[in-house]
Amino acid sequence: MITEKTEVTFHQLSHELKNPLTVCKGYLEMIPSSEEHQKEKYYDIIKEEINRSLGILNSYSKHPFLELDIINIKELIQETVDLLNPLYKNNNSKIILRNIYNHFLIGDYQKLKQVLINILKNAYEARCQEELIVVIELESDDLSNRIIITDNGCGMQQNILKNIKKEYYTTKKEGNGLGIPYCQKIIELHKGRLDYYSKKKLGTKIVITLPKEKSPKTFNNSSCYC
Repeated sequence: MITEKTEVTFHQLSHELKNPLTVCKGYLEMIPSSEEHQKEKYYDIIKEEINRSLGILNSYSKHPFLELDIINIKELIQETVDLLNPLYKNNNSKIILRNIYNHFLIGDYQKLKQVLINILKNAYEARCQEELIVVIELESDDLSNRIIITDNGCGMQQNILKNIKKEYYTTKKEGNGLGIPYCQKIIELHKGRLDYYSKKKLGTKIVITLPKEKSPKTFNNSSCYC
């Protein structure tokens, strides 16, 4: 397994911890009104997310690094969707998978999973239709794999769209403006691209392009919100 060190700040650590804690909070709120068999599943997910949070803290308390390995993109997407599906379904929303096959790349599984969680959580929070529908597709050619995420949410005005990758820029009351810059940095680390396409009231399309068979570059001692 390859490791690459990177700098860590308080903001980096707090942002990476926010998503698993948010997931735990969501499932805890669902437990009182759930069936017994659902509760057992939710408890398992909460335990997994708590362990992931502890793993993040343990990693950064020693030597923060990226863990690079061969990743099956299908498994990465499916695991992320399985994690968030109950929260979506509980709020009349759903995630649809299309053309998801076994494709492979070299990368940091947990960091890329955090990118997907962040994107799907943003879509969930930006829902404005009676039924939020998020579609995830996978395209592949000789050079790259593309994860395409499309939603029918509120969409964004162009002045917001052009600023969303800036650190600390946010339109959320409780946001810190680190989510999308985090995603951008992680995808750049993998020598990939993160593209947003959106129009107000017409939803948003996100394309994650990741190259095949290329080792991710180092941070070159630069700061990354991950």
